[in-house]
Order: sequence, then structure tokens, then C-alpha cells
Amino acid sequence: MPVSSTHPQYDNRKERWHRVRDVLDGEDSVKAAGTEYLPKLPGQNFEEYEAYKNRSPFPDFTRRTVDGLVGAIFRRDPVVESANDRKDLTNVTGDGTDLVTLAKDVVEELVSMARFGLLVDMSSSGEGTPFIRSYKTESMINWRTMLIDGVPTLNLVVLHEVVEVPREEDEFEIDEVDHYRVLQLIPDPENGQLVYTVKLFQRAESKSKKDTFEQIGPTIIPSKTGKVLNFIPFQFLGSRSLSTEPEKPPISGLVDMNIAIYLTSVDLKHGAHYTALPTPWVSGDIDDDFHLDLGPSVGLKLPEGGQAGLIEYTGQGLDALMNISGLYSFMQDQKALDNRVRSML
Repeated sequence: MPVSSTHPQYDNRKERWHRVRDVLDGEDSVKAAGTEYLPKLPGQNFEEYEAYKNRSPFPDFTRRTVDGLVGAIFRRDPVVESANDRKDLTNVTGDGTDLVTLAKDVVEELVSMARFGLLVDMSSSGEGTPFIRSYKTESMINWRTMLIDGVPTLNLVVLHEVVEVPREEDEFEIDEVDHYRVLQLIPDPENGQLVYTVKLFQRAESKSKKDTFEQIGPTIIPSKTGKVLNFIPFQFLGSRSLSTEPEKPPISGLVDMNIAIYLTSVDLKHGAHYTALPTPWVSGDIDDDFHLDLGPSVGLKLPEGGQAGLIEYTGQGLDALMNISGLYSFMQDQKALDNRVRSML
């Protein structure tokens, strides 16, 4: 199996994660997915479907709910207590992110996806201050646990990373390269004790084998104060537990409602497009060259027995959609949304 292989639980959840991500990303992502969320009406061609899809905006109340929850949780500045008297917490990730900002990222992901990962790492030379690598749900593609003294313990974690690499022929062009970081406990050949190791892989340039990977650089054996580690310094985070098992996203139901209201809104706008404006009609012995002009200063000359009128929408056909659209309007109201968020806390 290639290093890019995914855990069965990952496979079971990835479609749901993809759905949540698209809704949180908003209108561009949902509409770009096309028929994945908005099926075509029977007989629609490409141009008709594009017009149908774009008649209604995508409501963003899921994103606003998540932002409201995170804002409510951090409405007061958190109190930070540092171990080992470390006072400089302005760059805990090695790329300039401070601890509070990292905490907000963690909370947002747990509210949205119920899954996040944190890895304590350091430079390959083993020198300098340790830092935290953070990983979103989709990046943690594989994992294994084993019992050590009766306690389930991580012995394998595979992390997918996307690295930007400048092209050799043009320094201003950037390629995105898939890397796979493998964290693993392996027995020490000398004493048999488990040792924490890190390997990095990327896809090999092989035309014949698509899923062929090659290791980048040597295997790294991190150490602390000169001693190797007998555990993987990686922590899975969930909205309810620290288990490796993926949880159902807390906003999953809200995401489904968001899509359902979008579908209803599109149908309502589609129906209104064809029924909102009256359609003029005439009857009788009409000449082929008859031209219909409309307006308050225009008179119509009809043959004997001829009639004219306007076809206008009547009936209850769109009322159900309009009622649901009222729910959409409520969800768009910022004050009502803020009150709903507060009631959830």
C-alpha cells in the first residue's frame, strides 16, 4: 500500500467533511460544485442551468454561525499559563502565529469539523525552540494505535502536507507538491525499545507507476535533552474527546439545512423569473403584420370580436416556497442569528 493510503474511518467521513467545507467556503465553492448540490431540471441545457443556478445567492448563515460561536467563546481574552516559565508565546508555530490565534483556529475547526491535530516538532538539526505544527481534518489521512501497558497509544500517524516549491526554470512560478509526513514508533534494533521516528515522502516522478513515492532525506529520530522519545508527540483533538476516531461535525445538520434552503430559494427565484411579469395576449382575426405596442399612451386597434389581456400569476404554487424563503430571511438577519448563537452557549 502507498504512503498516501487513507484510514477506513477517513474514507467514511470524507464526503461529509467535503460538504461542510464547501458550505463554509460559501457561494463560490457551492456553485462551482454545480449539480453536486443543485441538480439540473429536466431538459435544461448548460446555459439554462447556469442561469437557473445563479438566480439566487447562496445564504451564508452556517459561516456566520461558526464565526459567532468562535467570537462568543473568545469574547474575553484567554488566560495563558506557560510551562517551564516560557513567556514568549508570540510565535508558537514557527511561522509567526501566537498562542491565542492558534487557539482560535483550533476552536473554529472543532466547531466546524470536530477534528484537529497538533504536532510538537523542532528543526531537523535538533536545535532551537520546539514549535507546534497544526493539521486540519483532511490532512490527517491515516493512523494506527497499539496497546502499551494496557493503554491505547499512537504508533503511526500519516499527515498530508502541501508544500510550495519554486520552479527551477522560473523563480516566479510556484508548484504545489504533496508531501507525506510519517510519524512512527519502531523498535530500536539494539534494545528493542520503541523509538519515535519521522520520515518525509513525496510522489516519485514515474510515468509507469502513479502511486510510487520516494523518501525525502534521511529518517529523523527526534530527541529531548539528548534522549530519544518513546512516544509520538502528536495529539488528535475532537469536539467531545481526544480519541483518534473522527466525530460527526457539530454543524452537520445546519449545513444540510443551509443547502436545502438554497435549493428552495433557487426554485423560488426560478419560478418568479417566469411568473413575476405579466404576459400580454390578443385573440381574434389578427393580421400577420400585427404589431403589439404597450404603454399608457398607446391604443390597440383590434378586429371585430378581438380581445386583449394580460396573463398573470395566480394561485398557491409558490406560497410554500415563499414560506421557506421567510426562514431564509430570518437566518440572514444578524440580530436574530446572534441571539440564536447566544442561546446555544
